[in-house]
Amino acid sequence: MAIIDPPDSIVQKRIWVPQQNVFGGAQPGSALVIHKTGGGDGTAEETAHYFQTQTTKSAHFVIGQDGTVVQCVHLVDGAGANCCADNTHNSWWDGLISRFNNLNLCTISIEHCDTSTSNSTPLTSAQKAASFKLIKWIVDQYGLDIHTEIRPHNSINATVCPGNFPWTEMIAYLEGATPVPTNPGADPAFLNTYWNSGVQPAPDFTTGIAHAWAKDVSQDLWRGSPTMTKEGKIMWKGTLVPWQQFGGGFYTWEKGQAFWHSNS
Repeated sequence: MAIIDPPDSIVQKRIWVPQQNVFGGAQPGSALVIHKTGGGDGTAEETAHYFQTQTTKSAHFVIGQDGTVVQCVHLVDGAGANCCADNTHNSWWDGLISRFNNLNLCTISIEHCDTSTSNSTPLTSAQKAASFKLIKWIVDQYGLDIHTEIRPHNSINATVCPGNFPWTEMIAYLEGATPVPTNPGADPAFLNTYWNSGVQPAPDFTTGIAHAWAKDVSQDLWRGSPTMTKEGKIMWKGTLVPWQQFGGGFYTWEKGQAFWHSNS
């Protein structure tokens, strides 16, 4: 089987990590491991740049809360996400451990951006759709058993990763069922938790920009959590206006209305 990377219809961006972050020519494909980031601003680009510049770790793919899929490692190479099983690992891995020792040599890895350090933020509907589509492509390409060869990171070692990943929905999708679209942002309690999962102390949730953010997220427009503890002032189009930065971009407040400006 020729080893190919997914097409542009599945992967929107490619931000390659340095060669020292990969296992060149490993040709993994014995299993797919699901991860969540446990922090960050919610964008795939930020996690990809972290892999690129701040660590020797890596994953093949990163999926942002806005549904953007970034590829960081070619599928012909191993990524640095799954390495070494500890004494809590699931015994299913024993055969691959005895064969490869380092599980990075035989596994494909997908990171899902989650701003919560406990990996408790539900996947957004856009993120879920992108994830399931990518997973199905990998399953079809490698002939993986959807019930045994897609594994959570915490089956390798003791970790809160991948948290509340929607396994049941994923399996139903892969079995051919139509997934029920859900938008956690429509839940006011979730909105409050998501707002407070960013910079600390959390900024005022009663401002016009905060209300615009909440409205957008409730409509499944994912902006990331706030990265500024309070609104600032910026010179914008020749006028000094309030603004506030979020994981995916920033809002300006102009003439009584909030305007979103994406990072991408």
